[in-house]
Amino acid sequence: MDQLVLANLKHRPTRTIISIIGVALGVCLTLLTIGMVQGMIKRRAEREANVGAEIMVRESGSLGLRTWTSLLLPIEDAAALAEVEGVKAVVPVGQYSVSSQTGFGLRIIEGIPEMGYQEISGIVFVRGRMFHKEADEAIVDIVYAQSHHIEVNDHIEVFGRPFRVVGIYTPESGPRIKVSLEKLQEYTGLSNKCSAFLVKCERPEEEEAVARRIHEQFPDRQVLLTRDLPVIYSRGTTAINAFLDVVVGLEAVIGVLVILLTMYTAVKERTREIGILKSLGASRAFIISVIEKEAFLLSLLGVGVGVVISLVTKLVLQRTMDMTVAIEPRELVLAMVIGLSSGLLGALYPAFAAANQDAVRALSYE
Repeated sequence: MDQLVLANLKHRPTRTIISIIGVALGVCLTLLTIGMVQGMIKRRAEREANVGAEIMVRESGSLGLRTWTSLLLPIEDAAALAEVEGVKAVVPVGQYSVSSQTGFGLRIIEGIPEMGYQEISGIVFVRGRMFHKEADEAIVDIVYAQSHHIEVNDHIEVFGRPFRVVGIYTPESGPRIKVSLEKLQEYTGLSNKCSAFLVKCERPEEEEAVARRIHEQFPDRQVLLTRDLPVIYSRGTTAINAFLDVVVGLEAVIGVLVILLTMYTAVKERTREIGILKSLGASRAFIISVIEKEAFLLSLLGVGVGVVISLVTKLVLQRTMDMTVAIEPRELVLAMVIGLSSGLLGALYPAFAAANQDAVRALSYE
């Protein structure tokens, strides 16, 4: 039977290659889309966790990637936080989402105080200096500067007007573009407000105890350890998870349709052959198994090609565009299982149609 399956695939090489490519495209769609989304989330989480502070205090309910890019907290809370036992320093920060310069998607602008943030975060200027809080000035991290070919004294658009880049810093810490908190408040019209507080502990090893004390004093605030941010962010949001579910569903639909059309056409072309098999005593189960094995082999080859293309594309994107594509083993297994199962499912109708053909009519089919 295996030789019959291989012979069927070799008989129409063009159709076989097109079917493999179709399945492979579905696998690539799943792996690269999920990989890029998860990579973006992972990269952002790492930057948020790299702020130098051990604790982050923000508005209650801002879980995972659910946006906290709004100014809701009174800056006056910083003084009360600074009085909590074990707290060394407190810095208010603001985050706000604006349209990207291309008009597609969003970028996050972070407002930080002119004094204090650099001491907590540990950022170092490789070129330039810190902005002046009253000026339309910004600082960017070195990755953003390199990817956008920005140098000190260049201008970038922030809040619909040009801001002069006065400093380029390292390492990556939070959002890539930073302006003064006062400028962010001016733009939003929310004076004396911030999005979160970064808390530096006197003894970093006591961060959990300090976090508990803060939570006791501010029960209506969300108190997070920055070391936990990558795990929290990895859970994503309802919208992102729904989007990824749609992508996975599309792979399944693509796999089903590709194999369904391929095997249906193959069954129609081999009607006389099926009639000969049935006249020689081939059972319905035998014919169904031949069609399903052929579909499984097509799906297997398509999945293999798709995985290879995805991994190669991942390497190219990461080396040429500074893009993190997080293709984890779980996603690989998921894409493979969906690709194979959708192939078997798509072949069911053609397989049963072939098995139910009348032998006499099949032999007389032109």
